[in-house]
Amino acid sequence: MQLALQMISGYGAEFSAWRMPGTEPAAYTNTDGYVERAKLAEKGKFQMIFIADTPALTVDLGPQTPMFPMDPMLALMAVARETKHIGLVATLSTTFNYPYNIARQFKALDVISHGRVGWNAVTTSDPLAAANFGAQIASRKERYDMAHNPYKLSKLCGGVGIQMLGR
Repeated sequence: MQLALQMISGYGAEFSAWRMPGTEPAAYTNTDGYVERAKLAEKGKFQMIFIADTPALTVDLGPQTPMFPMDPMLALMAVARETKHIGLVATLSTTFNYPYNIARQFKALDVISHGRVGWNAVTTSDPLAAANFGAQIASRKERYDMAHNPYKLSKLCGGVGIQMLGR
């Protein structure tokens, strides 16, 4: 069995938890919190941490905090410097990121973490994400065709541990 810890909003999977007494309201942007949870997971022999992401704001900020407030690559850079063994996996959209930038970001994390990187490559289909980029959602076929370019480029840039997981 392999164990993975999914880091969501700084409060766990319940998005109204930030309202609980004693909860730190700014926890969703606390990089030290990501590091602390990653260290606990590493101590508990988890194989990896996973930070999902979407290039869209998908919740009402009145009653809820953002689901994925920190850029996963930046959060994992902080975690990489403070951990030794745990794997670091991030979601990054192949639809709204350039192949070279994806390869460069993952290669940097790969170097900083000494090879502990994984990529949850997704082909974003959310119209809210497309609106952030002034675009329309491409067809499923077009999105998956686009996904192969960053995948191939990332492999050429040093073999970052990549597994394609589509949505």
